[in-house]
Amino acid sequence: MKQLPAKKESRNGYERKKFKLWVDADHDGCDTRIISMLLGVIEWFSQRRTGLVACAW
Repeated sequence: MKQLPAKKESRNGYERKKFKLWVDADHDGCDTRIISMLLGVIEWFSQRRTGLVACAW
């Protein structure tokens, strides 16, 4: 890690609208971000119910 060059962060030229990662592909009102978060929460509760207490995001 020490060999990697470090630079100060710059957000010049960044426009969020250019990154359309979270789309509502099936037009149900939930974008992929919401769906992935919900699936993670459902998995967590499912594991808790079966006695597992750890989860990974």
